[in-house]
Amino acid sequence: MTPPATRYQRRRRQAARWADRTGSGPDRSGRAPDVHPGARDWFSLWGEVLLVGVGLFLLALPVLTLPVALAVGAGHLRRHLRAEDNSLRLCGRDLRAALPGGLVVGAGATGLAAAAGLTIRLARLDGAPGGPAIAILGAVGMLFVATAVALAAGAWRPDSGWTAAVGGLRRRLETDPAGCGLVAFAVVGAVLLAWQSIVLTPAGCGLVAFAVVAVEARRRKEGS
Repeated sequence: MTPPATRYQRRRRQAARWADRTGSGPDRSGRAPDVHPGARDWFSLWGEVLLVGVGLFLLALPVLTLPVALAVGAGHLRRHLRAEDNSLRLCGRDLRAALPGGLVVGAGATGLAAAAGLTIRLARLDGAPGGPAIAILGAVGMLFVATAVALAAGAWRPDSGWTAAVGGLRRRLETDPAGCGLVAFAVVGAVLLAWQSIVLTPAGCGLVAFAVVAVEARRRKEGS
């Protein structure tokens, strides 16, 4: 039988090797732990982004659940980057917490997007005054709604809920316009991927979730 002290020492060595490999703690050379140790292995991170994209795509199929799917996906990526527990159990916890308010946000966003889409359709009719300009405004409106949903989903937390996430959008736009622009750019990229092929849609969804988390981390770094 292995002595308890030996088992304890073995566990400590295993924990030290894991911290050294993932960056979740000081390595054996004394380096301080990384802020985002999960980002050290880019291949693994890219696989996690694709996995989140697939889950996000499936969860967002009813359309109204898009904000919920983004919130759950962003939370999963955030935990992965911090080398924390990112099991499906925690995703289920986030899903249950985000679903009630997220459906309300999804319904509002769907209504606004539908109004913008109708505006674009009417502007394309023959003889419509100012048709091209109105169509451009409608497209910008749809992009604004999609970006707002992504930002709100990234700001959602189980303890603060959707009220704080949506309520902070205006301040977010005022204090970090560059970050909002980057998220909008990711949304455009996701739309282009989906336009190229439906098979690429999950990758675009993962891209948006990752962009939300990355912009959030960039904002914290600039504020520190």
